[in-house]
Amino acid sequence: PHSLTLILLTTVMASFGIVVVQLVVVIVIATLYALSTNATLKRMAVYCPPATVMMFVGIILGALFDATDEITSVFQFDPHIFFNVLLPPIIFQAGFSLRKPYFFRNFGSIAALAFVGTLVSSFVIGGLLYAFYSNDKIFTDAAGNPAAPSFVNCMILGSLVSAVDPVSTIAVFSSSGVSYGLYTLVFGESIVNDAMAIVVNKSFVDIETDGTSTGSAVGKAMLSIILLAIGSTALGCAFGALSAWLHKKLKLRKEPPLELALLISFSYLSFVVAEELHVSGIMSALFCGILMDHYTMYNVTQPTIDAAKSLFTMLAHLAESFVFVYLGMAVFTLDKHDFKFGFSVVTLLCCFVGRAISVVPIVFLVNLGRKRKISIQQTFVMWLSGLRGAVAFALALKVPTYRDPFVSTTLFVCITTTVVLGGLTYPVLSWLKLSAATGDQRRASDAMTSEQSTKHWLVSLDRDRLQPLLRLNTEHRKSIMEDDRMRFERNPRSKYGIGLFEGDHELHEDDEHVLAEELHARENDREDGLGGGDDDSQMAINDIKTTSI
Repeated sequence: PHSLTLILLTTVMASFGIVVVQLVVVIVIATLYALSTNATLKRMAVYCPPATVMMFVGIILGALFDATDEITSVFQFDPHIFFNVLLPPIIFQAGFSLRKPYFFRNFGSIAALAFVGTLVSSFVIGGLLYAFYSNDKIFTDAAGNPAAPSFVNCMILGSLVSAVDPVSTIAVFSSSGVSYGLYTLVFGESIVNDAMAIVVNKSFVDIETDGTSTGSAVGKAMLSIILLAIGSTALGCAFGALSAWLHKKLKLRKEPPLELALLISFSYLSFVVAEELHVSGIMSALFCGILMDHYTMYNVTQPTIDAAKSLFTMLAHLAESFVFVYLGMAVFTLDKHDFKFGFSVVTLLCCFVGRAISVVPIVFLVNLGRKRKISIQQTFVMWLSGLRGAVAFALALKVPTYRDPFVSTTLFVCITTTVVLGGLTYPVLSWLKLSAATGDQRRASDAMTSEQSTKHWLVSLDRDRLQPLLRLNTEHRKSIMEDDRMRFERNPRSKYGIGLFEGDHELHEDDEHVLAEELHARENDREDGLGGGDDDSQMAINDIKTTSI
């Protein structure tokens, strides 16, 4: 009877935990809806970004759940769930939605800031911490004796807090109207920086676990970083190219659900295979997303494009929101806090110094080879955008030595930078007069970037070699569009795959007319090379489809 009672209680608490998780999902969706529709909240978002709001929601929920141990255990931040479930859709969508001309035009600057800058920041922060605390026994070892951190310990902490996570800053950039050039530099540098920081941190964690000497640690880390970066990028590009080639050759265009299923499979397969091969799944997913949007989306039907864009965007937004909610909950759901205020403040100051040293000199060097220089004001904003977030916190949970103080310090850095720097971004942009790019200025910037991009060697390689291999030719695309139009005229529901299941509601006549006009407009866009998901205005038809269904 006692065992049966225990089993019943465990089952009831597990069921209750599932209910609570679903309740949190509803709260997150409701918060996202309020942030995107309420005029007052949208105006406040420039001073209190969505990431900060979600973090405060998590803190409140964590305080409420702290009274119940069973619920607290359900919402403990799990780095495996974060890296394998939440982070891949965020990174893939980041690559999938990038403005390709700006990204590749600034690829050299982005690579320098992300790869070299992350290394510089890691060594600066780690070196400063080692200089301050190498003789200060502020920690406790496994035996309970006072101990000072080693150089590798400081490098582990320095590398994980170098993981810049400017999600909230990007949201402010979008609403403030900054130039696409600055937007792309910050956005591109941030998403590649996350992947690079994971590689650097993993290298030093392996060194600490294997007991390698400090002298050989640096050389081994540098070699691992180079090999992992090259291998991850190549693997992601290979999966993106394979996805485009298969969609070009296979006859899946008459079956949009199967076409979409294959597209989704490749979006996650690049991450899984990279992790199994012990390279960076994050970098692989990033470049896979870039290539799939640039090539694969030209080989699929419009229903698949619409569904894929909606699905990837929805998954990324929900994953980002859950990440910050869980980060806020961690204030109360952590098993043990070992907060050292002085050490945490010094680490935060080292982050500011490391970010400055990793941005300013590199910007000066890349400006030597740029026709359009990065201004001092833009450089300051790039330094300010160095927020730390869930990537740094998840890496801290996997630290092999001094885990508790490192986790508490990282959580302090993450919350402080997200709340303070995220809230300061819009006032600083306004002060520097970088927050009001007009439509004419943006169009002029677009035209200049387009003209310059046509002369770039990557564009020539893409146009002359890769597009003929991985994209359907223009005549073939036109024939597919004509088939879509004929199917649409025979049965409007089949255009969007709605008629595949019996019992679906018919579209209204007005909706059919609007959908037909939208199809005609999109054909013209794709013939002009605008397809593949680069124009956000193509998402407007989703509202009509949702209402009709």
